[in-house]
Amino acid sequence: MILIYAVLLTLILGLGTWVFRQWAHQAGPVRARQVLSRSIMLITAVVLVIVLLRAGATLLALAVALLPVLQRLLPTLMMLAPALLRWYQRGKHSRTHQDPTRHRPQHSTVTTQFLVMTLNHADGRMTGEVLKGRYQGTVLSQLNLTELFDLLSECQADPQSSAVLQAYLDREHPQWRQAQHSADEPFTDFGADAQSDQAMSSVEARAILGVDADASREDIIHAHRRLMQKFHPDRGGNDFLAAKINRAKSVLLRDF
Repeated sequence: MILIYAVLLTLILGLGTWVFRQWAHQAGPVRARQVLSRSIMLITAVVLVIVLLRAGATLLALAVALLPVLQRLLPTLMMLAPALLRWYQRGKHSRTHQDPTRHRPQHSTVTTQFLVMTLNHADGRMTGEVLKGRYQGTVLSQLNLTELFDLLSECQADPQSSAVLQAYLDREHPQWRQAQHSADEPFTDFGADAQSDQAMSSVEARAILGVDADASREDIIHAHRRLMQKFHPDRGGNDFLAAKINRAKSVLLRDF
């Protein structure tokens, strides 16, 4: 029976604490002190009544003996109330801003003449769609290796498209180069040199890093670091994509 009352009291105190915190956040420290003082007095009275009903005269005497101690602690608790409220608010703010990018897009986009490629930040997977040519409108995952080789031949007209498709093949079909050597038409490995002569725009840079227009310097650096962990050549990535990611970071940081 005592255990049941203890559990019930714990639940009531927990719920009451949560409700008080929610209300105190809106009411302010002055009003919170007033309510805290009255609440302590009310809780003390309730506890005394419960003790009187359940434990008899002995425990009641003990509670009465402790009452002066509680009265002496009451001013201290009232003085600590604003500090406790500020501590709670700082903790809540810290938890909310723990990850500056958790509410931001979790993918990046690279667009070329023939392809639009999406890079998933979470698992490093690449998905893409063909924008031009024989396979226009087709998702890359729907193409077999022979069809991807045909598409690669078409993309030779645009170094960036070819480099992006090679990056996709490196990621999704690691043995594709050995298989392609037996094909009739060789391909050109543009690699990291397949950069456009035109300057990268801020819009393109944000799409590559997957950040919003209002991204802070810390957001940009965080997104760049996370992408390089997935797409660095030493981690199974691609020289062209790594160069794109580095260039996007440089473009966006110029504004700070």
